[in-house]
Amino acid sequence: MNLKIEKTRSTSLIDEFHWQDVKSVAVVGEAMLEQRAHACLEESSADHSATVYGGDAINFAIYLKRLVGDAQQVCFISALGDSDSSRELLTSWRQEGLDCSGVPLLSEQATGRYQIHLDQNGERSFRYQRAGSAASQYLSRLPSGWSEPYDAIYLTGVTLAILDDQGREQLMAELVRFVERQGRLIFDSNFRPELWRNHQHAMQWMQQAKQMACLNLLTLEDESALHGRDLVADAILPKGCEGVIKCGQAPAHVQADGLCVAVSSVLAVVQDTTAAGDSFNAGYLAARFTGAGGEAAARCGHILAASVISQFGAIIPVAMMPALKY
Repeated sequence: MNLKIEKTRSTSLIDEFHWQDVKSVAVVGEAMLEQRAHACLEESSADHSATVYGGDAINFAIYLKRLVGDAQQVCFISALGDSDSSRELLTSWRQEGLDCSGVPLLSEQATGRYQIHLDQNGERSFRYQRAGSAASQYLSRLPSGWSEPYDAIYLTGVTLAILDDQGREQLMAELVRFVERQGRLIFDSNFRPELWRNHQHAMQWMQQAKQMACLNLLTLEDESALHGRDLVADAILPKGCEGVIKCGQAPAHVQADGLCVAVSSVLAVVQDTTAAGDSFNAGYLAARFTGAGGEAAARCGHILAASVISQFGAIIPVAMMPALKY
């Protein structure tokens, strides 16, 4: 199904919009239990809760909430299996300050799991056990109107990928209504080919999300893989929207405030690249919420991402969070 997406915001409304006006953000996605497959990862878990977790949406939500504090409400929209480990996760997230009222425990489904494998350069690969997970089942059947309390919604390509087609149609229909009400959609394509039927299927749904988003936070490597050819960063972002193309250790390309600039990354000793993009996104958006320009926001994203990849695991201890100047 291709939903008809019309530009409903007037130029004056776009001009009048300020990120500082956003007071509530819903992060929609899946959190999974993390199974560690590296000795250093086991050693690094001492400062974490007993139950270790990760996933692109929850990684972003945790880092964003740590940065914004009480200035914005960050609500996680997901579901978990009904188990002791799930209750530990909810306790941990609430301690981080997340609103978890949108995370039910479902007795008939399980929480997804993943195992990280790291190579000698800190690059990660994953093995997943997520088929029929609680999150995929719940997010495929979200009720109409669930988006109404929020000023902004954060969505990723992974979240789209774990839904069935009916669930994707329902989600997109809700997001169309959300955008028509002047809600702000933030999208990270985060392409994972193994989760999609084929590349064309992925592009169909991703393009709809990109067209609706007022902020696209994309990755050059993912976009090139999605389109099956090497792309130039400057040619990826939809015209008229704010966006960032993350390029690993190369400068990020930022389209914001009427400018297009390249922002250099921060040197880091790479231990584990898990959550690099998620943490960058959180640093960028947190800075924008304070009124920082796109270039300054990208620098904040780079600083946080450098700290995260310098340590093992998706979520670093609070004590290791860098100080960011907005």
